[in-house]
Amino acid sequence: MRRRDCNCMVAAAWVAVALSTAVGAQAQETIDQENLPSGTVSYVSCGVGPGSLSQGFTPSLSPLSAVELMMYSPPAGTRIVRIRSGAVDGPVVAEASAENQAGWTRYQLPIAVAVVPGQLYVIEYVYATPVAYIAMNNADTYAGGHGYGCTNNSNPGLDIVFRTYAGASLPTRPVTWGSVKSLYVD
Repeated sequence: MRRRDCNCMVAAAWVAVALSTAVGAQAQETIDQENLPSGTVSYVSCGVGPGSLSQGFTPSLSPLSAVELMMYSPPAGTRIVRIRSGAVDGPVVAEASAENQAGWTRYQLPIAVAVVPGQLYVIEYVYATPVAYIAMNNADTYAGGHGYGCTNNSNPGLDIVFRTYAGASLPTRPVTWGSVKSLYVD
């Protein structure tokens, strides 16, 4: 093995950039839309799947970078959230997955997606077998959209407890030993 002729300061700078990319540096995120627990809160469970529960929302900021849903005693496992444009059966514009956990479960989009402020979007929580208990207000507490029940039937009197985040999450690129080693060895 031999050392390449290189400026060590330049090599160190490249390593620093590679490592900062590997940890997934993120731009600042802002809560855009939220429907917090209010009054009497129920936890919806739909029994055996597959199926989905959904909530409409109307963003005021772009891009959409993450969604959070409030869960209660969820079954273990990874669940998927899809973001649909315009309607509960509209085109999927983004998808994320996360491990279920009690409290706020965060679904970080791999890459922030541009949304049109003022246009309706739908958060679709997809489940295969027993759905986690998702917090739902027993009243129409969110004006920018409404909830959809276990079979995605419209339910304008109920809203899922959720948050959406706006901000550009930067895509990450893993750093391997080979990419660092190539700076020094042929």
